[in-house]
Amino acid sequence: MFTQGNTYGKGRPKGALNKAPKREQICELLNTILSEFINDYDNLTKEDKIQILKAFRHLWRHEYDSIAPIPDNEIKVRIIQPNHE
Repeated sequence: MFTQGNTYGKGRPKGALNKAPKREQICELLNTILSEFINDYDNLTKEDKIQILKAFRHLWRHEYDSIAPIPDNEIKVRIIQPNHE
């Protein structure tokens, strides 16, 4: 189709994006994916489940951004003085 001398037209302009799918198509696809995921969840390996969590980690990442990272070689201890009565 995209050979020299084609008669189908010029095609999309350079840099043009693909047309977005219709909302109904997206909802149908998501429902299919979720249905398959729920039905086949027990058949997934641990590695499969980890990969899925990694794919969606951006959904909850902001909740932990405010927590200061603790280096692997650092241990923090809080000493509470006993009450001497």
